[in-house]
Amino acid sequence: MLPDIGEEVASSIAGFFAQEGNQRVVDALLAAGITFSDEGAPSPRLRERLGLAALLDHAKVSKLGPKSTQLLVEHFPTLERLLAAGEAQWITHGLPQAAATNLAAFLADDTHLAPLRDAEAAIQRLLAAVPQTRTSTAPLEGQTVVLTGTLPTLSRDEAKQRLEALGAKVAGSVSKKTSFVVAGEAAGSKLDKAQELGVPVWDEAQLLALLAGHDSP
Repeated sequence: MLPDIGEEVASSIAGFFAQEGNQRVVDALLAAGITFSDEGAPSPRLRERLGLAALLDHAKVSKLGPKSTQLLVEHFPTLERLLAAGEAQWITHGLPQAAATNLAAFLADDTHLAPLRDAEAAIQRLLAAVPQTRTSTAPLEGQTVVLTGTLPTLSRDEAKQRLEALGAKVAGSVSKKTSFVVAGEAAGSKLDKAQELGVPVWDEAQLLALLAGHDSP
């Protein structure tokens, strides 16, 4: 699996693909039959950072900052759609006038536009060459759990780790979005809040049964 990569490294990767010579190297490797044998596909964050927003950020168009590039790609996810929309539509969707004017001038220059097109195409070819893998959804994915009080046998840290291993988010406070609260001795105000909001309250036995049912060690 490709490891998760921070913004600085991802920006460097995007810069690499913006160079025409590097694009030719990648194309040559793919044409020669080089394939990727990693165990998984790139993380969603890596795919996002290797998209149009990263290329526009690397172009360093005056007045066009990361927030503006992100706004643009939310509405125009590819370079062709961005070009087709034009300056007026960019402004309509919230891009500041100065940034829109500078971007339009930048893209009107073929010495800027052609490498940008090539870089976007190279990134798409590279990502398409990476094998896609099916990812299984964790049993508690999307659920939020709050731990309160002292449990008979599990420490707070152990309970948290085992819940997170099943995909749960362990939060520090109770809200309407809380899926359930695991309460031990001297639970206190979090238990009161759960009862006030009608959030299900579990004891350690229920939690252990859940963990055992999903083979959590």
